[in-house]
Amino acid sequence: MTKTQNICFNLSEEQTRNITRSVAEIEAIGLSQLQKTASIIRKEMPEKLLRSLEAIGIPGSGVNSIIIHGLFDAINPDQALLVHEAISRHICGINDIKYRYEDHKAIYPRSDGASTSEWGNGVGHISAHSDDLYENVDSDLLSLTVAHDRTACPTLIYNTDDLLSQLPEDDIHTLRTAQVRYRSGRNVTGVRLERIRPVIEPKDDDELYNIDMRVEPNYGDRMVAVEIADQPVLDRLRDALSRTTPISAEGRTGTFVIINNRKVLHSRGSIGQQKGYDHPAEASRLLFRSKGQKVQLQSVNQLF
Repeated sequence: MTKTQNICFNLSEEQTRNITRSVAEIEAIGLSQLQKTASIIRKEMPEKLLRSLEAIGIPGSGVNSIIIHGLFDAINPDQALLVHEAISRHICGINDIKYRYEDHKAIYPRSDGASTSEWGNGVGHISAHSDDLYENVDSDLLSLTVAHDRTACPTLIYNTDDLLSQLPEDDIHTLRTAQVRYRSGRNVTGVRLERIRPVIEPKDDDELYNIDMRVEPNYGDRMVAVEIADQPVLDRLRDALSRTTPISAEGRTGTFVIINNRKVLHSRGSIGQQKGYDHPAEASRLLFRSKGQKVQLQSVNQLF
């Protein structure tokens, strides 16, 4: 069995300054600018960290999550987006999916989310989940970059294996065989999407996990057993989550987080305010997000 890794790395002050200064000289966002920014980041990254960023999402790599602090500082939102897209697309290999019914790029407390939980643009808590389990196309990876965060709200990461290890073998069997309905929520506009699948799904020589613990006031549970007799197993899975200690990625300018979306869960607490904003640049907290399939340019053996 491949040993799993959750990596947390702090860039040095000099590395942070070098990336910030170099990116500040780039004036627009386009393909050539993204490639240039990716080259700047590669130059400052330690080789082992760079290889891990390239490997996450490749079967057999064992890399579940990576947290990098100090990717930049004192940078404007356009430049933060440039850094986010460069590292997400050109280093980590995320083929970012753009849905017509969801604007998922900028995450900030919006004025229409001032009293809303379980939504990235709300101010309330978000329960542990993997993204887009109701979609026909699976998202292998999800990345987040903190442009700025005056609320200092961390992203929490849970290893799914830590939850499953608390359940008896009978429950694990049910999670492999029982059908579960996954439903979209507030994040999707104008349509209600759903997909039926088991919690644990085989893929090649591996197993991937489908877990979404969000419960929305207007939409209900985001995952529900098709057969009522199987629902208690999902309830015990939720209980196991409450006993699991997460990894915390501090909410500070220049933090980058990337996760294997079908291996770990992510969540956050309330951001501690009731005010929403009409424009992302004015918001107390602004993150950029990418999610999609892994563009596998190299094998694990080529990387390590």
